[in-house]
Amino acid sequence: MLPRPQDLQHRLDARAVLGQAHTLIAMAAAGLGAAILPCVALPSHLPDELRQLRIVNPPMGRQIAIITPRGHKLSPASQKLVQLVRDRFSGRD
Repeated sequence: MLPRPQDLQHRLDARAVLGQAHTLIAMAAAGLGAAILPCVALPSHLPDELRQLRIVNPPMGRQIAIITPRGHKLSPASQKLVQLVRDRFSGRD
């Protein structure tokens, strides 16, 4: 069982903050600690020596944005992408 979030406040000691998911995963596989990554950054298959745990408390989330050129009409493919993203993420906080 994982510790409660309030118990982790004073126990988390980040020795390194890295931006590359591949590096974080490799360091965790080498036994150098744990990596906290968004699911979108995870490869389709983790090395056998690793496991993935979902953080549910506290709830985690991220904001995304759709960036489009101002004053230009989007292509039909771009319009479809925007609609797919809106449909997929509508109603989420």
